[in-house]
Amino acid sequence: MPNMDESKAALGKFDVNAARDHVKSLVRGEVPFDGKIAPKTMSAKGTYSAKGGVSQTTVKTGQKIFYPFWDRATISNFKGKMDYVEVPIALSSRQIRLYQFPQDNIKLKPDASVAKAAFQRLVVYKDTRGRIGQRLLTYIPDKQYVMQHGYEASTNRLSRLNGDFFGYIEYKNWSGDIVSVLRIENGKVVRRYSINSKSKEQLKSLNLQRPTTKPTGKVMRNGNATSSTMEEVCDWVWIPIMETVCEVNDDGNPDDENLNEVECTLQEVGEYADLVCTWVEVPDPEPCPWGDCDEEPCYDCENPCTDCEEPDPEPDPCAEVGSQSSEPEYKNKATDLKSKTNLKYESGYEEKKNGTYDPLTNSNADALNAAPTNDTKGYIHNHVNDYETGEVNSNGDPMINKPIKMFSPADVNTLMNLADQNRTSGDFSQYYVSMVSSYGHYMIKFTGSASDIQTTFGGKAWAKEYKDFMDSYTDLERGFLRFMKEKMGIEGVELFEVKNNGTIKSIGLKADGKTKDKKDC
Repeated sequence: MPNMDESKAALGKFDVNAARDHVKSLVRGEVPFDGKIAPKTMSAKGTYSAKGGVSQTTVKTGQKIFYPFWDRATISNFKGKMDYVEVPIALSSRQIRLYQFPQDNIKLKPDASVAKAAFQRLVVYKDTRGRIGQRLLTYIPDKQYVMQHGYEASTNRLSRLNGDFFGYIEYKNWSGDIVSVLRIENGKVVRRYSINSKSKEQLKSLNLQRPTTKPTGKVMRNGNATSSTMEEVCDWVWIPIMETVCEVNDDGNPDDENLNEVECTLQEVGEYADLVCTWVEVPDPEPCPWGDCDEEPCYDCENPCTDCEEPDPEPDPCAEVGSQSSEPEYKNKATDLKSKTNLKYESGYEEKKNGTYDPLTNSNADALNAAPTNDTKGYIHNHVNDYETGEVNSNGDPMINKPIKMFSPADVNTLMNLADQNRTSGDFSQYYVSMVSSYGHYMIKFTGSASDIQTTFGGKAWAKEYKDFMDSYTDLERGFLRFMKEKMGIEGVELFEVKNNGTIKSIGLKADGKTKDKKDC
């Protein structure tokens, strides 16, 4: 089955391009954040004009505008739990909080030199379940560290803190609220603080007492959160604020995603009274991408992630295949297509999201026209048996066409196009492509994330390479899986067999990448 026009393939793993796409989706209002929906007022490359144009390379968040330097981004992994991208940013206006908590025994009082040396990063992370989150980080070095390092600290990043780094890392969510502050000593996390900020005026009106304690239900032990009870000791602390205002010298190129020059000036803007809470237990010494490291990252809930709803259960591809293949109309179409496997051309149907089916037209004997729309749920088609073409070879013998009775690269491309058509939803569980042949009845499902979508597998070159590869395989299931892995570099496409009795088989490759692993769902 053929596909739509080829487009640039996305990489199979979380990378800078995937992080940038996520940020664009955030500012376009296509994905939720901090329990809210982002206003559709900005693009990740600038403000939308009335004609849809882009003015400059900017991102708006938490009432601030920042400028990401994507060409300086780095990719890291946190303890096998998630991949994350850390990208330097410059804010049009930034406030640096000069933390100096009593527990930290800071020798030199932070001043303007610390504020100047502080720097910001955007971290975009993706966990093993495909969920994506983000944090705005501010690295605030101690004055002594700044003096020892020539007033430069930006060589530090989450995955590679200098062994002699002393300072703080402040985490904010997309709305600009402080999630947590980590105290770093000798490049390791030694304390974690939570912050509840009040202005002087607000503090006077509240007439608050000090100190106070708060119980919590999670304790960090050996870097892992366990169910227990511990105390969070809180006190009010005055924290001075210095603000840096930056102006951008833009070169006027609307497609330039990295700026030529940013000029900044520093000024004092006052101080805040912060209710600072210190965790009694020693935290994980390695800083995590989301900041609140003794809890799992919270993706869609209001910070600080208290009373969060449990996430929806992960889609079960086996259950989805079983549900789809048991629908009466789907079964009728599968029976119809199996009866047509002795024809000399493919047949197929497109299923709409309302459950109706439309027949597909042929572009040639071995190809169907399949162009997914927003209303497409899936496709079911057949691959026919060997047949005489009506032509003869040089010896006068009839020429035989031998279609491969298994999914083709073009079929995978159709599934990818279907996922791409629904990229912004993030939920691909209902979409499918099925194939019926005398070899069996199979379905492929896309179980990856948006960054796994690739749509470059149509065309004659892929068809020829696939045919040459499959000529050496009698086990078509294994051949198809190995071709996807070794030649196409596909992640997130799973193969299932629908047996005549209605049972479902999940088919994959074992850890060696070569041996077939077939089991009941």
